[in-house]
Amino acid sequence: WAPAAREVRLLWDYRKTDSGWQNRREAKLQAMADGYWGGFVADLAAGERYMYYVVGPVGGSEGLKRDPYARDLSDEPTWPDCHCLLADPAVFPWHDDDYRPPAFHELAIYQLHIGVWFIPAGRNNGTFLDVAGKLPYLRSLGINAIQPLPIVEFPGVFSLGYNGVDYFSPETDYGIKDGDPAMGRYLESVNQLLYDINPGLEPYRPRDIQGTANQLKVLIDLCHLHGIAMLMDVVYNHAGGDFGDGGIYFFDRRANDSQNNSLYFTDRGWAGGLVFAYWNDKVKQFLIDNATFWLREYHCDGFRYDEVSVIKNEGGEHGWRFCQYVTDTCRFIKPQAIHIAESWPVNQAVVSPTQQGGAGFDACQNDGLRDAVREAVGQASG
Repeated sequence: WAPAAREVRLLWDYRKTDSGWQNRREAKLQAMADGYWGGFVADLAAGERYMYYVVGPVGGSEGLKRDPYARDLSDEPTWPDCHCLLADPAVFPWHDDDYRPPAFHELAIYQLHIGVWFIPAGRNNGTFLDVAGKLPYLRSLGINAIQPLPIVEFPGVFSLGYNGVDYFSPETDYGIKDGDPAMGRYLESVNQLLYDINPGLEPYRPRDIQGTANQLKVLIDLCHLHGIAMLMDVVYNHAGGDFGDGGIYFFDRRANDSQNNSLYFTDRGWAGGLVFAYWNDKVKQFLIDNATFWLREYHCDGFRYDEVSVIKNEGGEHGWRFCQYVTDTCRFIKPQAIHIAESWPVNQAVVSPTQQGGAGFDACQNDGLRDAVREAVGQASG
């Protein structure tokens, strides 16, 4: 979707040369209705590196852009110079067909940060597979759901995750890189977890844990086998901060003279990034597609929506309508998934059904318990 672009090309067949990565093939996409560009390229396979080349309008710019819907990104070259990786969602060998998440009132949710929750010796940060290795411990605590802080690609190496820039791609620093000598040990570890649950389960093959996206799927698959739901922390109120030239920021390469021309965003800032342009149906659809993607392709069991109050306050009626659309659509696709809104102040309309004009969320995050515990600890320590 690049409505102001004059030309969009697909570049693929990347090879590393002495002068850097070079693509050997490309194809022009055709202008379609509503600002979309499309085409068909035969014989591409999972793992293929690709990029878009967008030529903006007169007075704009031209250059490479990552696919906003890219399912995975390369770890060489690294972000922001990474390539998009073509993925086939049908090939991962899920083992969780019989899993059903707990009823809402039975959820005991454990929140964690993938990068720092468990860091093995010799590594700088934790990964999805490191968390997978600790699932027996988590289950022993009595919890039945985990909620990682946002895990989509963010600028740099260290972040809480609330400055995501590539919404369909898991953070590459949470993955074990291709060729890492530890990969064999991780494969043995996750297969032992499979065996301990059910010796009859088909073990993962080396290709099943290649790439960050597959490693996140391994974590979720094993969570379900351990009776643990996976809730995603999604940030639909704002994105990024340091977007980089290759991301969704000014995706159709209009002149960078107003944030309101940046296609996906408005000129309203939040938490170091920019608020999404909810008035545009294509932007709403992008975010709804992202939520349904986590449910369908990753078997996720629900969401914690960051700062819904910002969506409501900055987006007005358009932001409220987006909340209704995303909860209704996800409930149709996976009725048992829970939708938890962070909304300040907590109010009834956020959790009222959309048919009654509410936003359709199932629950609100509340800081009452947290603050009470902190006060009690403070009094005790005093």
